[in-house]
Amino acid sequence: MALAAILRRSSRNAVFSNLLKTASVKTEPQKYFVQFTKSTQPTQLFQASCMKPSFYDFSKRHMSGHHAKIWPFEKLVTLSLVGLVPATFIMPNPILDDIFAGVMCLHMHWGLEGCLTDYVRPIILGPLIPKLALLLLYIVTLSTLASLLNYNHNDIGIGATFQKFWQMEIGE
Repeated sequence: MALAAILRRSSRNAVFSNLLKTASVKTEPQKYFVQFTKSTQPTQLFQASCMKPSFYDFSKRHMSGHHAKIWPFEKLVTLSLVGLVPATFIMPNPILDDIFAGVMCLHMHWGLEGCLTDYVRPIILGPLIPKLALLLLYIVTLSTLASLLNYNHNDIGIGATFQKFWQMEIGE
């Protein structure tokens, strides 16, 4: 067991030191996949370049774009869920139900938008599919919010529904 711990630590240090060595070496773009023909100039099929990893300081002064301004509000909304979820389920009323619906839709939208930004990229899927995916996300978010608000105002509401689920017995 001690040997496993030593080997784990040594491999981590080796990987980290190799990463630092790689980061400090300047690399030039290398060309791969060259097709040779009868002519003296090879026809290049693909070009790959080795990129040097950068250790960049991402402090607040370097952040730019609209997301830098939304991020603190996102974290505040997420933190508010810690108190809002139990309050909605313990004492259901229309005001808490509406606030809960809005905050949950915002939280869901921002999370799924982050997934779309990370995985539905224009460089891979082209310029149209990411825009359509984001449009679909806005439609789903707005329809979810409208449905929850409709349920809160025309039925018993979210908090009372969860209280009914909690009071259900298996034999019913």
